[in-house]
Amino acid sequence: MEITVLVEPVLGNGFRAGALGLSVEGHTRDQALNNLKEALLQRTAAGAEIVKVTLAARPPWGEFAGDLRDDPMFDDWVQAMADYRREKDRALEE
Repeated sequence: MEITVLVEPVLGNGFRAGALGLSVEGHTRDQALNNLKEALLQRTAAGAEIVKVTLAARPPWGEFAGDLRDDPMFDDWVQAMADYRREKDRALEE
């Protein structure tokens, strides 16, 4: 089984590896990963499970996608957002 793991350097103290709510450290990247594997093995040996969960293919806002496509004000709204964005970008450049 493969899982995604976050590995990051710890300033002056080696590396930290974390996944699934666990975080461990080691002097080297490999040691941190091995420590994480060991911690996960201990948890699963004690009865914990690592499972994959499939979420719905459509995001919750998907039911609203396209609602404005026939709205006569849609193009004006998009243009107003673009104008506002350009105005704010210009203000940041000054």
